[in-house]
Amino acid sequence: MQGEPKRRISVISEEIKDLFRHANTETWANKLVDFIKNRNTLIVTYAGSFSSPAKYLALALRNLTEKEVSIFWPQELTYYIAPYDEGREAGIIVFTSPDGISSLNILLDQLRWTGHDVLIISSVSIPKVMKHKVSDEKFIDLTQYTSDWLLLTHVIIGRAVAQFLQMKGIRGERLWKELTDLEPAVNDLLDYYSSEILRAKDFISQPHIMTTSPTMWCVGEYLAFSRVISTPRYLVKPSEIRNYIRHINRIFMVTTDVEEFSMKEVKGLALTAATKIYELRLRTDPLTAPIYGLILAKAIEGIW
Repeated sequence: MQGEPKRRISVISEEIKDLFRHANTETWANKLVDFIKNRNTLIVTYAGSFSSPAKYLALALRNLTEKEVSIFWPQELTYYIAPYDEGREAGIIVFTSPDGISSLNILLDQLRWTGHDVLIISSVSIPKVMKHKVSDEKFIDLTQYTSDWLLLTHVIIGRAVAQFLQMKGIRGERLWKELTDLEPAVNDLLDYYSSEILRAKDFISQPHIMTTSPTMWCVGEYLAFSRVISTPRYLVKPSEIRNYIRHINRIFMVTTDVEEFSMKEVKGLALTAATKIYELRLRTDPLTAPIYGLILAKAIEGIW
Protein backbone atom coordinates (compact mmCIF):
# COMPACT_ATOMS: atom_id res chain seq x y z
CA MET A 1 0.00 0.00 0.00
CA GLN A 2 1.42 3.36 -1.01
CA GLY A 3 0.63 7.05 -0.78
CA GLU A 4 -2.51 8.63 0.58
CA PRO A 5 -4.41 5.45 1.64
CA LYS A 6 -1.40 4.32 3.68
CA ARG A 7 -1.15 7.72 5.37
CA ARG A 8 -4.86 7.80 6.18
CA ILE A 9 -4.82 4.29 7.63
CA SER A 10 -1.84 5.30 9.77
CA VAL A 11 -3.85 8.26 11.09
CA ILE A 12 -6.85 6.00 11.80
CA SER A 13 -4.57 3.57 13.65
CA GLU A 14 -3.34 6.35 15.95
CA GLU A 15 -6.90 7.56 16.55
CA ILE A 16 -8.06 4.09 17.55
CA LYS A 17 -5.09 3.55 19.86
CA ASP A 18 -5.74 6.93 21.46
CA LEU A 19 -9.38 5.91 21.96
CA PHE A 20 -8.38 2.68 23.73
CA ARG A 21 -5.83 4.59 25.81
CA HIS A 22 -8.27 7.15 27.18
CA ALA A 23 -11.77 5.65 27.12
CA ASN A 24 -12.88 4.47 30.54
CA THR A 25 -13.78 0.94 29.44
CA GLU A 26 -12.76 -0.63 32.76
CA THR A 27 -15.25 1.40 34.80
CA TRP A 28 -18.04 0.77 32.29
CA ALA A 29 -17.27 -2.95 32.18
CA ASN A 30 -17.39 -3.07 35.99
CA LYS A 31 -20.85 -1.50 35.93
CA LEU A 32 -22.07 -4.12 33.47
CA VAL A 33 -20.54 -6.94 35.54
CA ASP A 34 -22.22 -5.65 38.70
CA PHE A 35 -25.57 -5.79 36.93
CA ILE A 36 -25.26 -9.31 35.52
CA LYS A 37 -23.41 -11.15 38.28
CA ASN A 38 -26.31 -11.59 40.74
CA ARG A 39 -28.94 -12.47 38.14
CA ASN A 40 -29.49 -15.90 36.67
CA THR A 41 -31.92 -14.60 34.06
CA LEU A 42 -31.21 -11.71 31.69
CA ILE A 43 -33.11 -10.13 28.83
CA VAL A 44 -31.16 -8.12 26.27
CA THR A 45 -32.73 -5.67 23.86
CA TYR A 46 -31.95 -2.55 21.83
CA ALA A 47 -33.52 0.80 21.01
CA GLY A 48 -32.73 2.07 17.53
CA SER A 49 -31.29 0.54 14.39
CA PHE A 50 -28.23 -1.18 15.85
CA SER A 51 -28.96 -4.66 17.20
CA SER A 52 -25.38 -5.99 17.15
CA PRO A 53 -24.34 -5.05 20.73
CA ALA A 54 -27.35 -6.94 22.13
CA LYS A 55 -26.56 -9.94 19.93
CA TYR A 56 -22.89 -9.90 20.94
CA LEU A 57 -23.66 -9.81 24.68
CA ALA A 58 -26.22 -12.60 24.38
CA LEU A 59 -23.81 -14.73 22.35
CA ALA A 60 -20.91 -14.23 24.75
CA LEU A 61 -22.95 -14.97 27.88
CA ARG A 62 -24.60 -18.04 26.36
CA ASN A 63 -21.27 -19.32 25.07
CA LEU A 64 -19.14 -18.79 28.16
CA THR A 65 -21.45 -18.69 31.19
CA GLU A 66 -24.44 -20.51 32.66
CA LYS A 67 -26.65 -17.44 32.52
CA GLU A 68 -30.08 -17.79 30.99
CA VAL A 69 -30.10 -15.04 28.37
CA SER A 70 -32.89 -14.06 25.97
CA ILE A 71 -32.79 -11.40 23.28
CA PHE A 72 -35.92 -9.66 22.02
CA TRP A 73 -36.53 -6.77 19.68
CA PRO A 74 -37.91 -3.82 21.69
CA GLN A 75 -41.55 -3.92 20.57
CA GLU A 76 -41.70 -7.63 21.32
CA LEU A 77 -40.33 -7.03 24.82
CA THR A 78 -42.62 -4.05 25.43
CA TYR A 79 -45.91 -5.62 24.44
CA TYR A 80 -45.53 -9.39 24.74
CA ILE A 81 -42.74 -10.30 27.17
CA ALA A 82 -42.36 -7.76 30.00
CA PRO A 83 -46.05 -7.62 30.99
CA TYR A 84 -46.11 -11.41 31.49
CA ASP A 85 -42.78 -11.85 33.28
CA GLU A 86 -44.68 -12.14 36.53
CA GLY A 87 -41.75 -12.83 38.83
CA ARG A 88 -39.86 -9.80 37.53
CA GLU A 89 -36.76 -11.95 37.94
CA ALA A 90 -35.08 -10.98 34.68
CA GLY A 91 -32.66 -8.08 34.65
CA ILE A 92 -32.98 -6.12 31.40
CA ILE A 93 -30.08 -4.58 29.49
CA VAL A 94 -30.90 -2.01 26.79
CA PHE A 95 -28.45 -0.80 24.15
CA THR A 96 -29.50 2.54 22.70
CA SER A 97 -28.21 3.79 19.35
CA PRO A 98 -28.44 7.39 18.04
CA ASP A 99 -31.90 6.93 16.50
CA GLY A 100 -33.34 5.07 19.47
CA ILE A 101 -34.68 7.70 21.88
CA SER A 102 -38.35 7.34 20.94
CA SER A 103 -38.20 3.55 21.18
CA LEU A 104 -36.31 3.78 24.50
CA ASN A 105 -38.92 6.13 25.96
CA ILE A 106 -41.76 3.72 25.21
CA LEU A 107 -39.75 0.75 26.49
CA LEU A 108 -38.79 2.49 29.76
CA ASP A 109 -42.43 3.41 30.47
CA GLN A 110 -43.39 -0.26 30.19
CA LEU A 111 -40.45 -1.55 32.24
CA ARG A 112 -41.07 0.97 35.03
CA TRP A 113 -44.73 -0.06 35.10
CA THR A 114 -43.81 -3.75 35.31
CA GLY A 115 -41.10 -3.12 37.94
CA HIS A 116 -38.13 -4.52 36.04
CA ASP A 117 -34.54 -3.64 36.88
CA VAL A 118 -32.86 -1.99 33.87
CA LEU A 119 -29.32 -1.13 32.80
CA ILE A 120 -28.94 1.21 29.83
CA ILE A 121 -25.86 1.54 27.62
CA SER A 122 -26.47 4.59 25.45
CA SER A 123 -24.76 6.39 22.59
CA VAL A 124 -27.26 9.25 22.73
CA SER A 125 -28.09 11.84 25.38
CA ILE A 126 -31.26 11.25 27.37
CA PRO A 127 -33.66 14.26 27.14
CA LYS A 128 -34.50 16.03 30.40
CA VAL A 129 -38.10 14.83 30.26
CA MET A 130 -36.81 11.23 30.43
CA LYS A 131 -34.12 11.69 33.11
CA HIS A 132 -36.39 10.57 35.97
CA LYS A 133 -36.81 7.20 34.23
CA VAL A 134 -33.06 6.46 34.26
CA SER A 135 -30.88 5.54 37.23
CA ASP A 136 -27.37 7.08 37.12
CA GLU A 137 -25.97 3.92 38.71
CA LYS A 138 -27.43 1.85 35.91
CA PHE A 139 -26.58 4.06 32.97
CA ILE A 140 -23.44 3.84 30.83
CA ASP A 141 -23.03 7.07 28.90
CA LEU A 142 -21.10 6.88 25.62
CA THR A 143 -22.52 10.05 24.12
CA GLN A 144 -19.15 11.78 23.76
CA TYR A 145 -17.96 9.04 21.41
CA THR A 146 -20.24 9.83 18.49
CA SER A 147 -18.25 7.91 15.87
CA ASP A 148 -16.70 5.26 18.13
CA TRP A 149 -19.55 4.19 20.39
CA LEU A 150 -20.20 0.90 18.55
CA LEU A 151 -16.57 -0.22 18.85
CA LEU A 152 -16.39 0.85 22.51
CA THR A 153 -19.64 -0.94 23.32
CA HIS A 154 -18.26 -4.21 21.98
CA VAL A 155 -15.02 -3.76 23.93
CA ILE A 156 -17.00 -3.09 27.12
CA ILE A 157 -19.06 -6.24 26.56
CA GLY A 158 -16.00 -8.40 25.92
CA ARG A 159 -14.17 -7.07 28.96
CA ALA A 160 -17.22 -7.47 31.18
CA VAL A 161 -17.75 -11.10 30.17
CA ALA A 162 -14.06 -11.92 30.67
CA GLN A 163 -14.11 -10.18 34.05
CA PHE A 164 -17.29 -12.00 35.05
CA LEU A 165 -15.47 -15.27 34.30
CA GLN A 166 -12.63 -13.98 36.50
CA MET A 167 -10.33 -14.48 33.52
CA LYS A 168 -10.60 -18.27 33.98
CA GLY A 169 -10.66 -20.95 31.31
CA ILE A 170 -8.75 -20.87 28.04
CA ARG A 171 -11.16 -18.57 26.20
CA GLY A 172 -11.93 -16.40 29.21
CA GLU A 173 -8.24 -15.81 29.90
CA ARG A 174 -7.46 -15.09 26.24
CA LEU A 175 -10.43 -12.76 25.93
CA TRP A 176 -9.25 -10.78 28.94
CA LYS A 177 -5.63 -10.55 27.76
CA GLU A 178 -6.61 -9.38 24.27
CA LEU A 179 -9.20 -6.82 25.34
CA THR A 180 -7.11 -5.23 28.09
CA ASP A 181 -4.19 -4.67 25.72
CA LEU A 182 -5.69 -3.75 22.36
CA GLU A 183 -3.30 -0.96 21.44
CA PRO A 184 -0.42 -3.18 20.20
CA ALA A 185 -2.83 -5.22 18.06
CA VAL A 186 -4.16 -2.25 16.09
CA ASN A 187 -1.07 -1.65 13.91
CA ASP A 188 -0.56 -5.38 13.32
CA LEU A 189 -4.20 -5.84 12.33
CA LEU A 190 -4.29 -2.93 9.90
CA ASP A 191 -0.95 -3.92 8.38
CA TYR A 192 -2.04 -7.53 7.92
CA TYR A 193 -5.34 -6.60 6.27
CA SER A 194 -4.10 -3.50 4.41
CA SER A 195 -4.64 -4.95 0.93
CA GLU A 196 -8.06 -6.27 1.84
CA ILE A 197 -9.04 -2.86 3.23
CA LEU A 198 -8.32 -1.31 -0.17
CA ARG A 199 -10.10 -4.08 -2.09
CA ALA A 200 -13.12 -3.83 0.19
CA LYS A 201 -13.26 -0.06 -0.30
CA ASP A 202 -13.12 -0.47 -4.08
CA PHE A 203 -15.85 -3.14 -4.05
CA ILE A 204 -18.32 -1.14 -1.97
CA SER A 205 -17.81 1.94 -4.12
CA GLN A 206 -20.53 0.49 -6.35
CA PRO A 207 -24.11 -0.41 -5.29
CA HIS A 208 -24.14 -3.68 -3.38
CA ILE A 209 -25.83 -5.93 -0.85
CA MET A 210 -24.02 -6.28 2.44
CA THR A 211 -24.32 -9.38 4.63
CA THR A 212 -22.33 -11.03 7.40
CA SER A 213 -21.93 -14.17 9.44
CA PRO A 214 -23.67 -14.06 12.86
CA THR A 215 -20.83 -12.59 14.95
CA MET A 216 -19.91 -9.96 12.36
CA TRP A 217 -23.28 -8.21 12.13
CA CYS A 218 -21.78 -5.17 13.85
CA VAL A 219 -19.44 -4.64 10.88
CA GLY A 220 -22.39 -4.77 8.51
CA GLU A 221 -24.28 -2.22 10.61
CA TYR A 222 -21.27 0.10 10.89
CA LEU A 223 -20.65 0.20 7.14
CA ALA A 224 -24.29 0.06 6.04
CA PHE A 225 -25.38 2.92 8.32
CA SER A 226 -22.23 5.04 7.80
CA ARG A 227 -22.92 8.65 6.82
CA VAL A 228 -19.50 8.86 5.17
CA ILE A 229 -20.08 6.10 2.62
CA SER A 230 -22.50 7.36 -0.02
CA THR A 231 -22.93 4.24 -2.19
CA PRO A 232 -26.47 2.77 -2.35
CA ARG A 233 -26.48 -0.47 -0.34
CA TYR A 234 -28.72 -2.90 1.54
CA LEU A 235 -27.85 -4.67 4.79
CA VAL A 236 -29.49 -8.08 4.47
CA LYS A 237 -29.51 -11.27 6.53
CA PRO A 238 -27.87 -14.20 4.69
CA SER A 239 -31.18 -16.10 4.61
CA GLU A 240 -32.87 -13.21 2.77
CA ILE A 241 -30.23 -12.52 0.11
CA ARG A 242 -32.18 -14.26 -2.65
CA ASN A 243 -34.94 -11.67 -2.35
CA TYR A 244 -32.49 -8.88 -3.23
CA ILE A 245 -30.06 -10.19 -5.84
CA ARG A 246 -32.54 -9.61 -8.65
CA HIS A 247 -32.07 -5.90 -7.91
CA ILE A 248 -28.32 -5.82 -7.16
CA ASN A 249 -26.10 -8.79 -7.92
CA ARG A 250 -23.03 -7.67 -5.97
CA ILE A 251 -22.56 -8.98 -2.43
CA PHE A 252 -20.07 -7.70 0.14
CA MET A 253 -19.72 -10.40 2.80
CA VAL A 254 -17.94 -10.25 6.19
CA THR A 255 -17.21 -13.56 7.90
CA THR A 256 -14.86 -15.45 10.21
CA ASP A 257 -13.04 -18.72 9.57
CA VAL A 258 -15.11 -20.53 12.19
CA GLU A 259 -18.39 -19.43 10.59
CA GLU A 260 -17.41 -20.19 7.01
CA PHE A 261 -20.00 -22.89 6.46
CA SER A 262 -22.84 -20.69 7.73
CA MET A 263 -22.34 -18.63 4.55
CA LYS A 264 -22.11 -21.54 2.12
CA GLU A 265 -25.49 -20.85 0.50
CA VAL A 266 -24.61 -17.20 -0.10
CA LYS A 267 -21.29 -18.15 -1.70
CA GLY A 268 -23.13 -20.54 -3.99
CA LEU A 269 -24.89 -17.58 -5.59
CA ALA A 270 -21.67 -16.79 -7.44
CA LEU A 271 -22.44 -19.83 -9.57
CA THR A 272 -26.22 -20.15 -9.51
CA ALA A 273 -27.11 -16.46 -9.94
CA ALA A 274 -23.99 -15.00 -11.58
CA THR A 275 -23.46 -12.86 -8.51
CA LYS A 276 -20.18 -11.07 -7.84
CA ILE A 277 -19.05 -11.62 -4.24
CA TYR A 278 -16.27 -10.06 -2.19
CA GLU A 279 -15.54 -11.74 1.14
CA LEU A 280 -13.69 -10.04 3.99
CA ARG A 281 -12.84 -12.93 6.31
CA LEU A 282 -11.26 -12.57 9.75
CA ARG A 283 -9.06 -15.33 11.03
CA THR A 284 -9.69 -15.13 14.76
CA ASP A 285 -11.94 -16.29 17.60
CA PRO A 286 -15.60 -15.29 16.96
CA LEU A 287 -15.70 -13.73 20.44
CA THR A 288 -13.04 -11.16 19.57
CA ALA A 289 -13.71 -11.00 15.82
CA PRO A 290 -16.44 -8.32 16.12
CA ILE A 291 -13.97 -5.92 17.74
CA TYR A 292 -11.26 -6.51 15.16
CA GLY A 293 -13.89 -6.33 12.43
CA LEU A 294 -15.03 -2.91 13.64
CA ILE A 295 -11.43 -1.67 13.58
CA LEU A 296 -11.19 -2.76 9.94
CA ALA A 297 -14.57 -1.14 9.22
CA LYS A 298 -13.30 2.17 10.60
CA ALA A 299 -10.28 1.89 8.28
CA ILE A 300 -12.47 1.15 5.24
CA GLU A 301 -14.66 4.14 6.07
CA GLY A 302 -11.60 6.26 6.81
CA ILE A 303 -10.10 5.92 3.31
CA TRP A 304 -13.39 6.70 1.62
